[in-house]
This record gives sequence, C-alpha cells and structure tokens, in this order.
Amino acid sequence: MPARVMLIEDQRSTSMLYQEVLEDAGFEVDCFDDGSVALNALFAGKPRYQLIVTDYHVPGLDGLALLKQLKRRFAYLPVLFVTAHGSVETAIEAMKNGAFDYQEKPIDLDHLVELAKEACARANSAPPIVASGADLPYLVGRSPKMMDVYKQIGRLAALPATVLIRGETGTGKELVANAIHQFSPRSDKPLIAVNCAAIPEGLLESELFGYEKGAFTGAQKARAGHFERANGGTLFLDEIGDIPWNTQVRLLRVIQEKAVQRLGADGVLKVDVRIVAATHRNLEEMVASNQFREDLYHRLSVMEIRMPPLRERLDDIPALAEYFIGRFCNEYGCAPSGIEPEALALLKTQDWPGNIRQLQNVLRKALLSANNLTISTADLRESLVQTAAKTPAGQLPGDGFDMGAWVRVMVEKALSEGVENLREQLVEQLDATLAKEALQACDGNRSKAAKLLGVTRRTVRQKAGGTPG
Repeated sequence: MPARVMLIEDQRSTSMLYQEVLEDAGFEVDCFDDGSVALNALFAGKPRYQLIVTDYHVPGLDGLALLKQLKRRFAYLPVLFVTAHGSVETAIEAMKNGAFDYQEKPIDLDHLVELAKEACARANSAPPIVASGADLPYLVGRSPKMMDVYKQIGRLAALPATVLIRGETGTGKELVANAIHQFSPRSDKPLIAVNCAAIPEGLLESELFGYEKGAFTGAQKARAGHFERANGGTLFLDEIGDIPWNTQVRLLRVIQEKAVQRLGADGVLKVDVRIVAATHRNLEEMVASNQFREDLYHRLSVMEIRMPPLRERLDDIPALAEYFIGRFCNEYGCAPSGIEPEALALLKTQDWPGNIRQLQNVLRKALLSANNLTISTADLRESLVQTAAKTPAGQLPGDGFDMGAWVRVMVEKALSEGVENLREQLVEQLDATLAKEALQACDGNRSKAAKLLGVTRRTVRQKAGGTPG
C-alpha cells in the first residue's frame, strides 16, 4: 500500500506542485491549507498518515504549535518542515521538538522525494521537549552546512549525552556549545566555559575539581571547582585536546562516576553535569600516538558536531558582514554603515585560514579606516594585508593554515611596499620556523634535527637563532 502524506501548505501553486511530485513518486497525498483543520483530520484517525509535510507558517495553527501537539499525540509520525521564512531559532526549535527535517524554500523537488521516502521508512522517535527560544546573535548563516549544524543542535540539545564539537580555530565552536545549552532542559542552570589550553598545567586540576584548605601552598580556603559550579547545568571544555595526561585520567573518572573529588579531600561530591567539549586537534591521531586516552576519547565523542570552516560556507559572508558591521557601528556609536558590492565580492574570494574570527578582525579594521563609513575594496585590501602581516612565523604550520592564502596576502603586501626580494624573505622565515620546530620535536638534539631536515648542524644552529643543543 502506498504511503499516505498529509501536505499542509496555504499557497495553492506550491501545494499543487508538491502534490504532483510526491504522487509521481508513488505517494498518496491529501492537501490542507489550514493547520487546525489538518490536526482535526489527524484526530479523526482516518486515513492513517505516514508523513506530514508542512509549511512553517500556515493559517489556523502555525507549524511549531502543530509539531508540539503532534508529538504529544502522534510521536511516531515524522514531520518535515519546508518554509520560506526560516531562521536559526526556528530551525533549532523545530529539530529540538522532534521534526524529521527542516528545509528552506525553494526546496529541490528530488530532495523532497528523497526525504519523504526516508521519513516513511522509519518512525521519528525524538522526545518532545518544550522550551523557549534563545538569542543566538553569533550563529549567522543559512548555507547548507550551517543548516546541518542547526539541525544537529536541535536534535542533540534535549539529550543528556556528551557532545564533542570539532572544527578549526575561529569557526565558532563555543557558540554551538552555548546554543546546545540554551536549547536544552538545563538552560536555567549554569553554563561554565573553560579554555583548557589557557590554564597552566599545574592549575588545571584545581580549577576543574576544586580544592580543600591546605591542599597545597597558598590554598588558604576551600574552593569549588568548575564541575561543582556547573552542577545541574553544562560544562564546556574548550580545547580538550590540550589537557595533560594525568588530568585526562581524573576527568575520565568524573565522567564515569558522576562524582568529583576536590584536591586534598577524602570524600567525593556527586555532580550532575552535561559535558560539551571542543577541539581543533585530530584526537584520533593523538590517541594513536598515546597523547590522548582512548577511553576518554570514546566517552567524549558519543555525539559529534563539526563546524565547517569559512572557506566551505562562503555564501554566508554577506550575512556575516552585515551582522559584524552592524555590531561594530553600535559598539562605536556611529551611524549605520555599509559595504560596497565589489568589496563584498572580494571577501568571497579569500580562503580565510583564521575563519570567522579573521573575518571579524578584517571588517573591524576596514570599517575604522573607511571614508563615510562605507567599506570599499581598497579598505578591505589594506585590512587583509595588515591581518596577514601579524601572523607570527611560529604559527604558520598551525591547524587550518592555508599556505596559498598566506602567500597571496604577503605578495600584496610586498607590492604595496615596493619589496623586491620577497622570495628571500619568505624562505628565510620558513627556514627559521622549520629549524625551531625540528629542534623542539627532537628535544633540542641538533644532530637529530639536522638529519630530519636534511641540512648541517651548523645550519640548524644558524636558522634557529643559536639555540643550544
């Protein structure tokens, strides 16, 4: 028997188009133009539907209100939202409340059929969670990859499991962690964010787990750690790949036992904390090289969200530029600004090794130097060169670094400054970085570093600035 679809769409032409496409694919389709009427038909019980395809804004009962009622009475029934008036918040709310999927118009009709077939093949069992929306000012973008991120946030927010957010530096991993917390049942409890890479190794455990009076020199009174402070809420552990081995052991124990022991304490304290972790590192490679515990890795990566780099979502740049320029104008108390179309086009040609963070800095510098507060192509070029010129040599091999983008801006900088020996300068900078990194990797052994690089010990010493070894 063909699967029966309830189609709720108040635009007649759209309704007829979707109906024709779905019926050609073998579905039986009943059309409704009012949410309340459609819900009453469902309550009547005949016929029995296998899928609902609905616009988000329809007369009688809007899509979100309809979804909430459906999940109370028909939890098995998958609901596919298709809307022309979407937003980050509606996408997350829809997925969090159990929607099968969320698509923005115009939807590819073949994709509509694929989604309908997939939905009918398995029941949607997501639990109904009702919570208010949240202000997510930094989660900007409507590209397909960002829409996937919003859907994942919606699916995972209501679940208690640990989430690992992966992505290059500057992609906005902390913003995703904030959204997961804001859309979760823990949203009225604390969200504590900890940058594990920014805390010295000797202090990290006391910061995470707390300590008793006299636990170490200078511990003049007891102090609760971040796990205790986040009790009932969410603990966001940023740069989780940078925590030392011994701390990894204690962190694993806390996750397994749901209890924390302060430094210097005899007993343990039970804690109810959801952990959201993030990293730009390749944890699988770290596990293989015994830098990261495999058991902790599996505990943290129960569910994963990958933040795409900006170069994979260039279509979001106009929206990001509008947001940042508006925010900067409010920050500086100046009149609303704009950006020339040619300048906007230039932004979309860059590789953005620093991702959103780099874009933000480039726009800020360009706005401050712009005439009449309208960013031109010349303003952007100058800002791009300044941003690239501040990249320290030691950071060149970093995660997400794009050699082509770096060389391109250095060429532009050299042209603007009349430099004629650019290759010599770049090679010298690269040689110095290679020598220093090789020496560090070889524990200061100059002979071993020289063999690694295929140069003499003297060359290593000269390029590394006379580092002893």
